[in-house]
Amino acid sequence: MANVTVADHIKAPADKVWALIGPFKSIADWMPGFESTEVEGAGVGAVRVITTADGGKVTERLLAENPSPLGYTYEILSSPFPIQNYVSTIMVVDEGDGSCTLSWVCNFEPVDAPEDELTQAFSDMYKGAIANIQSLTEGDAPEGPEAA
Repeated sequence: MANVTVADHIKAPADKVWALIGPFKSIADWMPGFESTEVEGAGVGAVRVITTADGGKVTERLLAENPSPLGYTYEILSSPFPIQNYVSTIMVVDEGDGSCTLSWVCNFEPVDAPEDELTQAFSDMYKGAIANIQSLTEGDAPEGPEAA
């Protein structure tokens, strides 16, 4: 089982970061390379289908919502990635000083692909997303999809 953990400090309040990333449908607003998202259902059990910039489809199901720390856990049901049994949690922890820490953790099993290459790819993807979230929420940067 492969594991990826990425975390970084964000100089913005947790509720501001969560307003951007918390809605299950919002991932295409802040995740580089994701073009659109459609969601069926609400809350735990909801399924989102993400269309990537190159036309790929990633289908994910919401497994849990966490009120404190703010976060959710989801699984990939189907994707173009050579993986199986992917489960991930994204969390925002309030640091109490107007800033927060965002962490993203996943576990998966590679399918006919080198584990080290896949873990590096997911790590790079998460780091890129967190950098984008920082730029969208820190300081006087514009918020939401209009800023992307």
